[in-house]
Amino acid sequence: MILLTFSGSLYALNIQKYQPKDDEDKEWVENQQALPPFPAMDNPSWQEIVTEKNDDGKAFLLTDSIRYIDDGSIRYILNIQSKNGIDNISAEGLLCKEKTHRIYAFGDTKGKRWIETKNSKWQAIGSSSRRQNEITYTLRTVFCSTAEPPKDPQELAKRLKNSWHLHPFE
Repeated sequence: MILLTFSGSLYALNIQKYQPKDDEDKEWVENQQALPPFPAMDNPSWQEIVTEKNDDGKAFLLTDSIRYIDDGSIRYILNIQSKNGIDNISAEGLLCKEKTHRIYAFGDTKGKRWIETKNSKWQAIGSSSRRQNEITYTLRTVFCSTAEPPKDPQELAKRLKNSWHLHPFE
């Protein structure tokens, strides 16, 4: 009888040990966020993102715009400047856990306003143009270098500032 009781307790303990945690079986839900204010192009917080191939122009991230969202995503404003100096502004997000990114809006630099994307979805990094993918891959390498990205925007900006020794496509 004692053996039966003891084995039942062990069985219950093992079942409990292998139960998924509450947050593991929940479906991820994205937090809706308002778009940030349209950025000033002369803001000193624009930081260049160095990638392996820079002959297509330059890329800049507005470090003041970096935000960690409670759903686990990181939001930021990006400028992919053509070699002719044309600014291509976008409000984007990165989800480290899923290795995905999303473009929320594109910037109208003449009207100084956002144009929201239609039916924008989270996409695996690697599913967009090579130049966009290089930049997104670099940001993921920098921001998601640990299992959980830091929640402090200053820490994320610091990681970006200290990351120029990284060359993710070598």
